[in-house]
Amino acid sequence: MIQRVQTLYFLAAVVLSILMLCLPFATLQIVSGSESETLKLTAFGFRQYAEGGPVMVVRTTCFGILLALIVAVAVWITFSYRKRWLQIRMSLALLIMEAGAQIFIVYYLVKLRQSVAMLSSEALVQFQSYAVTDVFPVISMILIWLGYRGVVKDEALIRSLNRIR
Repeated sequence: MIQRVQTLYFLAAVVLSILMLCLPFATLQIVSGSESETLKLTAFGFRQYAEGGPVMVVRTTCFGILLALIVAVAVWITFSYRKRWLQIRMSLALLIMEAGAQIFIVYYLVKLRQSVAMLSSEALVQFQSYAVTDVFPVISMILIWLGYRGVVKDEALIRSLNRIR
């Protein structure tokens, strides 16, 4: 049922969740003497990119699993349009998971800022950039809420039509 607007909202939330799994959340460039390193926060950890290639510095496996679970639940919600009550409940659970993902992002960005404070005394931190993926959970929560409202309206419409018969 792609023609339902809430399905499009849920599909947009799926796309944003997949992008959160693939794209980095923050990048940090560290210059120490003649050596240059890049530190990126991704869904599954802090990765350090140096001369030898990427190395996992700190694992954030729980965050990555949460994002993968969000993608799975969002896909399931999108295609379970016949079970509206279950779709309503799962969209509320998905809202809570997205809020948890945003809390994880804020937590890891604070940890990155603390590591920058530690490294700035030893090495020169050239730049620290945040990505647009940091706000994807907020946008996704808005889309899920709009989808939730659409499903509730559909359920109310079906119940009112059943009363008329």
